[in-house]
Amino acid sequence: MSMFARRRMALALCLAAATLGACRAPDAPSLRADTTARALAPSSAGTLRAPVESVRIGSSALRLPRPAPESLALPTLRGDTLRLADYRSRAVLVNFWTTWCAPCRRESDDLAALRDSGLVVIRVALDERGREVVRSYVEDREMPYPLALAGRRTANRFGGVYGLPTTFVIDREGRIVRRITGPVAGDSVRAFVRTRLRE
Repeated sequence: MSMFARRRMALALCLAAATLGACRAPDAPSLRADTTARALAPSSAGTLRAPVESVRIGSSALRLPRPAPESLALPTLRGDTLRLADYRSRAVLVNFWTTWCAPCRRESDDLAALRDSGLVVIRVALDERGREVVRSYVEDREMPYPLALAGRRTANRFGGVYGLPTTFVIDREGRIVRRITGPVAGDSVRAFVRTRLRE
């Protein structure tokens, strides 16, 4: 195949992906979003089969359980600091997302409902343009959980994000016990909490 033909094919694929709304967002170049959305198969690491915006931060392999980064301190939209250590002895969901990720937007209500299960839900935005982009997005939306800002280094401290959204479940001993790639299914997480994270 000639170089011209390869370029035409690549352009056609990108246009098709853009039509489906899955092309890389212009404000997230370092997240290396692919031009297609993915559905990842279940794995022993807790990955659920769900549509995700494909990114690669760290490795798709993750040995669990593993210690959560308790020294983590992140800026919030309100201008203060969120410290993971403040939630020690509680079950925590840390959800990585971006404003341009459609599956991330759709799971917002499910995450809010999980608070009724006794979980602490923390959303961590990976938007490259930072605070103002996230603030503008959440202004007219009800998000009744802490919202923090972070980058690739923070995602790597959890073991890597291989698609958006990605959620890490931390047990009461401060261990990451599950990684969920794709939107959180509330009933599935609640069942997991009842069996693995109960008092």
